Amino acid sequence: MNNQDTNTNYEADLRSSRSAKFAALKVQAAPIQSAALVTRLLYAILIVGFLGYYLDRALQIVKQ
Repeated sequence: MNNQDTNTNYEADLRSSRSAKFAALKVQAAPIQSAALVTRLLYAILIVGFLGYYLDRALQIVKQ
């Protein structure tokens, strides 16, 4: 019976250790995700800018 209690305590410690590690990974990954979001946003702005520029150029050529 004592061995079973020890196993239960070990499993509980292991679970809490895993969840603590997972929480630490989630906290650590948050800046990486926000940096990726900023990068995607900048790429989107750049692409929209290029499309707007070339569309404007095409319209100027058509008008002439």
